[in-house]
Amino acid sequence: MTELQAVFLDRDGTIGGTGHFVHPRDFTLYEGAQQAIDDLKRAGLKVFAFTNQHRISRNEATVEEFRSQFKQYGFDESFICPHGDGEECTCRKPQPGMLLEAAQKYGLDLSRCVVIGDVGSTDMLAANAVGALKILVRTGWGEDTLTTYRDRWSHVEPNYIAEDIVDATNWILSGMPGSQPEVVQLSLDHLNDCTSLFVEVFNSEPWNDEWTEETATRRMSMIFANQGFVGVGHYSEDRLNGIVVGYREQWFDGEHFNIIEFCVRSDQQGKGIGTKILLQLERTLAQLRVKKIYLLTMRDSLAESFYKKNGYYVSGKMMMMGKRL
Repeated sequence: MTELQAVFLDRDGTIGGTGHFVHPRDFTLYEGAQQAIDDLKRAGLKVFAFTNQHRISRNEATVEEFRSQFKQYGFDESFICPHGDGEECTCRKPQPGMLLEAAQKYGLDLSRCVVIGDVGSTDMLAANAVGALKILVRTGWGEDTLTTYRDRWSHVEPNYIAEDIVDATNWILSGMPGSQPEVVQLSLDHLNDCTSLFVEVFNSEPWNDEWTEETATRRMSMIFANQGFVGVGHYSEDRLNGIVVGYREQWFDGEHFNIIEFCVRSDQQGKGIGTKILLQLERTLAQLRVKKIYLLTMRDSLAESFYKKNGYYVSGKMMMMGKRL
């Protein structure tokens, strides 16, 4: 990722609130939002608020009340459009006026800035107009803007779809110069690491398989070569700790995903790595509009308990069958 200069945050539905107007005195941040703001600033980024607040034009709040709130949260500055729907202005999103004002005042290259918001037809369009990176959060109006109202911004694709402001911040910071992202999307460049981890894990308790480098490489190569392949891995200090890999398949109701292999290095189990890579896989698949995930695992095992804890269930309709040849 290009070295970033600043992050612009929408307010309602992005860092807190409901997605609708909430007076600053009644506004509540989402859990983790203050930490996210602090983390961005600690990374050396300018953090700006940019928000449409047309209720100011109705005298239901003042610009000063909003500015005071943003200052309390630690924003470097807040850019606020106070105009009503019928007023002509260049600052009301999706117009990029607030972004351009900030760029002129702070000498910013907006292509090296990030916009985070929950509404595609305002936040993402404003960001797109100036070439900024675009992160859409699923909080607030995020889910609706991705589905019901997607046609209003169908020509624009966000650079990342985040679960919330915390996820968005983590994505930004993982791409900062000098950072080493823990969770990565797997590609053929990771094949050898994945094969070695696979052999180490499944040749040990409780599996006690008899994989060789040759057979494991062949298996992993076949998985990676699938047209619908998706994989997520966890690294620390260039050491691969866990993977989840599989592939998408087309069904009559959309795409389904089969988890083929999922393993975590034995000395790293119990540290949340499995949950972390599984959640990232689910986020990736959601962006790809995959509808269902399937997997096979051993009955009455720790693996079964792990999947159930993460919301997976035993199908009452399906069963595994086999035949020796």
